[in-house]
Amino acid sequence: MRMMNRLAPSVCGAYFAAVVGIAMFSSDPLVHIFSLIFGAITLALSGISRSLIKDAGFYLSLIAVLSVTNPLFVHRGDTPLFYVNGKAYTLEAAVYGADMAATLVAALIWFRLFSEIMTAEKIASLFRGRFSGAASVFTLTLRYVPEFKIRYYEIGSAQKAAGLLSAETFMQRVRSALRVFFSLAVSSLELSVRTAESIRARGGTLDGRTVFPRYRHTTAGAFVLSISVISTALFVIGAVRNGSICEFYPYIYFRPQAAAESAYAALCILPVIFEVRERLKSVSYTHLTLPTIA
Repeated sequence: MRMMNRLAPSVCGAYFAAVVGIAMFSSDPLVHIFSLIFGAITLALSGISRSLIKDAGFYLSLIAVLSVTNPLFVHRGDTPLFYVNGKAYTLEAAVYGADMAATLVAALIWFRLFSEIMTAEKIASLFRGRFSGAASVFTLTLRYVPEFKIRYYEIGSAQKAAGLLSAETFMQRVRSALRVFFSLAVSSLELSVRTAESIRARGGTLDGRTVFPRYRHTTAGAFVLSISVISTALFVIGAVRNGSICEFYPYIYFRPQAAAESAYAALCILPVIFEVRERLKSVSYTHLTLPTIA
């Protein structure tokens, strides 16, 4: 993701807003499929995930569970496959569950990429000026969840090594988990106080505080921004003129929009193209040899 990391914060923010926003608010199943496939390929090429097999298993199991369980609660549709306790298990409900699951998993993947590319420095540069306080809150929120998970594991390991935790019965496991959680809550409150004092000491609460604009707009950034704007405009125009693109109940109805879907596919595949291009350049550089001097 070196190419995406070099883009300006405004370009990265507009790109992820277009990718996630179109996928979340569009009813086009092809858009959801493009978002899921290209997001997964980008995640695999980026090297962010430490265990691709584990992550793939989690995402696939989530899609399978939502696809299978949705017809158990929603019995709408004109194509019953079989009956469960007298209730129809319909094809339309299963397809809608799969589409909803693909949208959810795609959003999780793209937000994971967003948290990796949009660093605290980029967010502070993007919201510099009047919104510097909001930028600080946003970056701290993104940092809180992974740090909370890491500190939970550290505290649990330390208390387990000290013999303070027990897992013989169910109630003992619950008490041990609550003990770790309360310790984590106290340490998190202490850390939040220290963080607030550090921000105040560095002038984070002063009015008119500015951020040095280290990022510059480039040709690649202009290209990415133009594709983002074109894709968003095509989907907004299509939604206003044609209304719903796909309906699942009472029967499946789909009306494709080739221009908008092609533009969105090009938008999602941009990180893949950038990453493959960077890898090809690095491979070609490593195979270059200096001429020997006789």
